[in-house]
Amino acid sequence: MRFNPPPSWPTPPAGWTPPEGWQPDASWPEPPPGWQLWLPDEEPAGGGWPPAEVWVGFAIFVAGAVSLVVSSGAKGGFIWTGGLIFGVVLVVRGLLRQRAQSGTTRAPLAAVAKGAVAVAAVVAIGVGGYAATKFVEAESLTATAGSCWNEEDGQALLVACSGAHQYKAVSEVATQEDCPLTAVASVDSDHAGRVLCIEED
Repeated sequence: MRFNPPPSWPTPPAGWTPPEGWQPDASWPEPPPGWQLWLPDEEPAGGGWPPAEVWVGFAIFVAGAVSLVVSSGAKGGFIWTGGLIFGVVLVVRGLLRQRAQSGTTRAPLAAVAKGAVAVAAVVAIGVGGYAATKFVEAESLTATAGSCWNEEDGQALLVACSGAHQYKAVSEVATQEDCPLTAVASVDSDHAGRVLCIEED
């Protein structure tokens, strides 16, 4: 509760609260009819924003997800997965801290802030889901007939057939000499001692 002196009384110092047993000076005029000398403490107005670690967490999560897509099937997947987890930890910790402080030292989230957090969460979940799909797809690729390939720095790179690719393995044979004349190259198969015949696709 907070002290609410009538406008006709002297203005008390900022933050002053009447001590126990205090009585107003008898020379002061009577308060207006119905005047409340005590009012409930004011709740902080909405307008707060989440701590910076929430936004840093979202940024790390999205960066990790994008990097995971780029590095799918290559080294570094474990590192980027750790970035995803670290980003989630920062976001959750920041939001829990915001919730614990709401109504005390920090104002509740403003409507705009809630909307921004929601949009960031949707983006992070979307990018994270796409990254997970691409990573699982890349990890499940096998060098067999029907697989798809790209050329990168003179090396044959196994890729998903659902994405952009330059070549396709049309058959699996014992030696390169067994490939059809239309084949432009051959690569090792996942089956030991076998090769894949690659044609443009």
